[in-house]
Amino acid sequence: MKIKSRKFSEVLDMHAFRVVVENTNACYQALGHIHSLYKPIPLKFKDYISAPKPNGYQSLHTVLIGPRKMFIEVQIRSQEMDFISEYGIAAHWHYKNKDEPSKKLARNWMGSLLDIQQNTDTSIDFLESTKSDLFSDEVFVFTPGGKIIQLPLRATVLDFAYAVHTNIGKKAQKATINGNEVELSTRLKSGQTVEIITGRFVKPKPSWLDIVVTSKAKTAIKAHLKDNSKVELARLGKLLIADALKFQNIKINDVPLDKWNKCFKELNCVDFEDLYIRVGLSEIFVAVVVNKLLQDINNETINTLSIERTKGMAINFAQCCYPIPGDEVTGVLTSIRGLVLHRTNCSQLGHIKEKNAQWMEVDWKSDGSEQFEVAISCLVENRSGRLAAIANTLANLGVNIENIEQQQRPGSDRLFYITLVVSNIIELNSVLDKLNKLPHLISAGRL
Repeated sequence: MKIKSRKFSEVLDMHAFRVVVENTNACYQALGHIHSLYKPIPLKFKDYISAPKPNGYQSLHTVLIGPRKMFIEVQIRSQEMDFISEYGIAAHWHYKNKDEPSKKLARNWMGSLLDIQQNTDTSIDFLESTKSDLFSDEVFVFTPGGKIIQLPLRATVLDFAYAVHTNIGKKAQKATINGNEVELSTRLKSGQTVEIITGRFVKPKPSWLDIVVTSKAKTAIKAHLKDNSKVELARLGKLLIADALKFQNIKINDVPLDKWNKCFKELNCVDFEDLYIRVGLSEIFVAVVVNKLLQDINNETINTLSIERTKGMAINFAQCCYPIPGDEVTGVLTSIRGLVLHRTNCSQLGHIKEKNAQWMEVDWKSDGSEQFEVAISCLVENRSGRLAAIANTLANLGVNIENIEQQQRPGSDRLFYITLVVSNIIELNSVLDKLNKLPHLISAGRL
């Protein structure tokens, strides 16, 4: 009651009964007989036999109005379902009967765990990957062919694609829900029919990790990125080493080959590419490489990096703070996404630094040819045409809008969250200055 914030009158299972029958058909026969005796409460019936829970649990649940208007909850299940419920999903391997759907369900669930194990490097990663699936509610959605797909609550269209098949997930280009086109990041609701449209040249992006919630999708995306981003990671690793050496007034090409060979041997690397990739993946910290190459320098961490461009590099931008050129930024080395840039005043950065010691201050300059996403908020009076006025102003400035979300506020005001694409902080400040001059716009600022 306390956890779910329910009143005592809302507790309907004060009187509960479990009915165990021989097989699945008998479950539905028993349900019909019980409903003929007592009136069922609408919306309180749950069929976990045709749509089992992700952990393999199967049963029929119904709530009835019994004698003297008492609420009675009844669970109906077969003998095998009851055995698995009592002893766990692995128990079905020891339960001898011919109920193939239950065996298929358990195989799918156990097979999913094996997939995750094969694509994770450590036991800690495996535990983190499975936690979200084991301790979650679920949604049930359908393929165009009518097959039921079980997913955790808050799962997205991209999770669905990977749940159908990994090859469909990594080629997912767009999707439809009940015939309407939606984004891959759209959250799913039970009962929806989802269709995935794949693209021949589509491949997973680092940003997909922020979209998916299921462990199967996350591990598949990470595995693909690790296998297919070697060129970008090698470039990043070389840049990090070269810049760290430059900080010591030494050019990377001036380091003797025997020093490199000794470094390869001590760090268990095959060659330059192997070393660069592992540095780019943050498996080896750049300061360790520099200290092995130059034995006469102190073992202090090199944590200053200069970046002039980001295109073609394994560099990503945190969507919690949307850094752009001109900001004071800090880079965090991650094992999958390479170097992730945060604004130095990002509210999440302190927590991230505590978990990941491999970070460095970044001197980030841009030549103006690249563009970056940035988030702003606009508080406006609730008048007709306010959003159109904002959109027209941005269009006249040549600024693209990536996304708009509206938040209802008490009173007559409206708050819009807008994601823009700009070149640097100078252009952003110019945009905000123009927006703040619009009539009936109370304030516009960066998030």
